Parts: sequence; structure tokens; C-alpha cells
Amino acid sequence: MSNDRTRRLSLDLLALDLNDRAALVAFVAAHAVAPARTLLGMDRPHPGEGEITRSRSLTFNALDMRPMWPNETHPIAEVEAFMRGFLLARFLFPGAIDSQFVHADFIDLPGSSVFERAFPLSWLRWPALEVLVDGLYRVGPGRPDEPTISRHYVPSQSSLGQLAEAQALVRSALGEPDDFAARVDIGLQAMSHSAAMSLDAVLRRDSRTRLVWLLDTEWVFDSDGPDPGEAIPLDVDRGVFAAVIPESLLGLVALDFVETLRMDPRTGKCAQCGQPVVLTPQQASRARKGEPIYHEDCGAEHRVRYVRDCQRRRRQNAAPNLTPSHG
Repeated sequence: MSNDRTRRLSLDLLALDLNDRAALVAFVAAHAVAPARTLLGMDRPHPGEGEITRSRSLTFNALDMRPMWPNETHPIAEVEAFMRGFLLARFLFPGAIDSQFVHADFIDLPGSSVFERAFPLSWLRWPALEVLVDGLYRVGPGRPDEPTISRHYVPSQSSLGQLAEAQALVRSALGEPDDFAARVDIGLQAMSHSAAMSLDAVLRRDSRTRLVWLLDTEWVFDSDGPDPGEAIPLDVDRGVFAAVIPESLLGLVALDFVETLRMDPRTGKCAQCGQPVVLTPQQASRARKGEPIYHEDCGAEHRVRYVRDCQRRRRQNAAPNLTPSHG
């Protein structure tokens, strides 16, 4: 699996009806749970999913059942996508997604215990997401009966308001530019003065470039120690990389939006889900011809449905005609 780069958090939020419970569940599934599952080699979440199948690449320490890094190297892009998704879940459902192995705050040490943090988030099934979202609307218990959800979790009363604020920020950034200055078009995104200043203020306040240190703890036996049968903690350092870490939901959305400004500014509408698509050059060409375009994951789903429909039609056409004759 790979992360869908045609699907952007900020653009999906812009098109999201915050009064639509099902749409908000799908939004959380796509932008919080899916990156965690991609990191762990699991299937993307979808409505009606049953028991979750654990990836064969995910292993656990035999001493404390702590999720461990697999042997293969993971692209840093997948780690970054998971970090953004984890932060989205953390901001919307503070205190819900917990791991018994992680005690350091994510903002303090964003690269620590990546797989330990990803595991409980990846294990959330669609019904659990529905209960979490219901809690934001103050409907139902708010805490799913899921082993990966903290039993002390209490739904936040401000999460929907924060989403609405972030949605308004993106909407203003995409509004008509004002007459603050003479406009010269050199291919860059035009933006009103007030929207640009507001967006920049959020980025300066709520996002910082950090050095992410990939550090994990593993329990091992020290054969050369005084007690070879005693397990001891071993800190494992996998190196560092630079990343911009948002420290609020507003900062997360603002950061995602300004990253779209580096890409082709054209967007289209996915023929499968109806949500915005950041167009690749190939998709832009298809759109100009009036052909359908899809998100990467929606395109894969469309192909599966197309093949199944073709197979079903072939079986129907090949079936013998059992209608009695009236000769």
C-alpha cells in the first residue's frame, strides 16, 4: 500500500459537511486511521469491515507484546503521513488513542515509539470511529468498547468548533483576492491580504520545524550480564530527520493547505466519492477530455468493482436459458 497523495486533508475538510456524521467518520478514517494502517501494512478502513487482519510484517516483543519495527526499511514519507494522522486523532479525540507502552508526549518527542503509537490507532474499526464521532456530537457513550481506547477517555466539547475554524480558514484562503495591490499573474495562487496574514499567523504560532528522532525501547536478554535470564530495556536509535510538526488542529490544516500550493493548483472531483482531487498532470489531461478522475484509493476500488461487474455479466450471459418454450 502507499499513501494517497491525491487526497489532501485541507481540501477534504473544505468539502466536509460538519453536520454529516457519516462524512466525518469517513474523513477521520481516511486521514487518521488509514496512514497508520499503511505504515503497518494493513488494509485501509472501510464501512462494513469485520475483524481486522494483522499484517505479517508486524511483530511483537515476546516479553511484553510491544509492537516492534519490522526488518524492512519504511519510507520516511509513510512515517510522516502517520505522524500527521496521529496528530489529527489526538486533536479530535484527546486522550482516546493510548498505548500502554508510550508515556512521552508526542509533541515533546514526535519520533519516539512510532509503531507503539500506530498500533492502537490502526486497530480502530469503522464502528469504533462512529462511536468516537458520535461523542463529538454528544450522542451515545462517546467511548467505544475497544481495547485500544483509553477507559478514561471523555469526548472533547471543542473539537467540532476547531474543525469549523480550520474549515473557515481554508475557505477564506481560497476566496477571491482583494484589491490590496496590483495583481501580476506568474502562476502562483492568488489570496486576499487578510487570508494570507491569518494563514501565516497560524503557521508561525502553531507549527515548528523539528528534528524527529526515531527512538524505540526493546526488551532483550543480556547474556553477558550478571543475570542472563533477566530482561533489560534497550534503547534503539534509528536516526533523525527534519519535519514540520503542527501543534494544534488549526496548524495541522494550515500546514496541509500551504503544502498544496507547491503542487499543481488545479483540483477536480473524484468520480467515486465526489471529494476534491489534487490533479496530477495525467489526471488534468483526463479531466480536460471529460474523462473521470479518481483518488488513488478510490481508483483502486473502482477497478475492483468494474472487474466484479464484468465477471457477473459474463456469468449471466453464459447461463443457459431455462425459460420454457411455448411451441
